[in-house]
Amino acid sequence: MISIPSYLLKALLPALSFWLLVITSHATPVFEPLYAFDRSPEQPTAKLIQASDGNFYGTSYYGGVGGGTVFKINSTGTLTILVKFTGNNGTYPTAGLVQDSAGNFYGTTEYGGDSDLGTVFKMTSSGALTTLVSFTGINGSYPSSELVQGNDGNYYGTTKGGGSNDSGTIFKITPDGILT
Repeated sequence: MISIPSYLLKALLPALSFWLLVITSHATPVFEPLYAFDRSPEQPTAKLIQASDGNFYGTSYYGGVGGGTVFKINSTGTLTILVKFTGNNGTYPTAGLVQDSAGNFYGTTEYGGDSDLGTVFKMTSSGALTTLVSFTGINGSYPSSELVQGNDGNYYGTTKGGGSNDSGTIFKITPDGILT
C-alpha cells in the first residue's frame, strides 16, 4: 500500500476536484419522462401541485371527452384522470389548482358552464366535482389564471373579459361558492 503524506493530499485535492468536475460535466444527462401524454389527457398547460396526499395534480386543456381534464399522477408515473370536462361542468382549464386544508381542490375553466363563459369549481381528491360559479359576462368571463387563497380563507382570481367594460374582472369567491 502506498502512503501519501497529508500535506501532499491537501495540495493535490483542489486539482483532483477540478478534473473530476471537468470529466463529469461532459457526461450526457439522461432524461426519461415520468409520463408521456397522448390523446387523453393532452396539453397540460398549468403547473402541477403536490397535494397533501403526496400525489401531483394538474389540468390538461384537451383530452377526456375533448374539454380537458383534471388528473393526478404519483411519483412513479401512474396517471389517473379524475374529471373530464364536458361543457356544462366547464371546458378548457388553463390554470393550475389550489388545495385547501381539508384536501379539496379549487380551479377554473376558461369556457363552459351555463353561459359558456367559464367556471370556478371545487373538486375532492377522488374527483367529485362541484361547479361553484358559472360566469355570465356581467360578473366576468373567461377566467384563465390560477386562483389564490387569501388569508381570509376566500379565493381570488381574474377573468379576461366581462364586467362593466368587458375588460375583465377581479373576483373573490368563498369556499361555498359565494361570488363577489
